[in-house]
Amino acid sequence: MAEFPRQQGRIDFSLPDLENKQVSLSDFRGQPVILIFWTSWCPFCRKELATLNTMYPELTKGGVKILAINAGESAAKVKSFIEHHNLLYKVLMDSDIEVSKSMGVFGVPTYILINKNGDIVFQDNYFPQQEYKKLILK
Repeated sequence: MAEFPRQQGRIDFSLPDLENKQVSLSDFRGQPVILIFWTSWCPFCRKELATLNTMYPELTKGGVKILAINAGESAAKVKSFIEHHNLLYKVLMDSDIEVSKSMGVFGVPTYILINKNGDIVFQDNYFPQQEYKKLILK
C-alpha cells in the first residue's frame, strides 16, 4: 500500500484533475473538505453525486470544498460522465486506486470529511446531511 506524506500528522496526496493538473489535499489547508470516492458504474454513487450537486451552493457558501475522486476509471469515461451529469465540483482521477486504498476505501461511494484543522472527522458510505456542519465547520 502506498504511503502519502503527512504534515503535522495530517494525510496528504496529489492527484490529477481532468485537465491533468495536479491537485493536492494540502492545497485546501485551513478549509473543510468533503472527499467522495466514486465510480460511474455505481448507482449509489450517481445518487450521491447528484445530492452533492444539489447541495453545492449551500456547502460552498459555508466554505466547504468538494473533491470527487474517481476510483480506477479512464479519463475519457469520467469526462463523459461529468459532462452528462453537469457536476459542479472538482473531479480528481485516482486511476491506479492507490489513494483510495491508502485512505481505507473498500467500496463506493465513500465519504471522508476533513475539518479545517486537517482532521478526518467522518468516513462512511453515506453523506451525513444532518451532522456535517457540526463535524467539519467547527
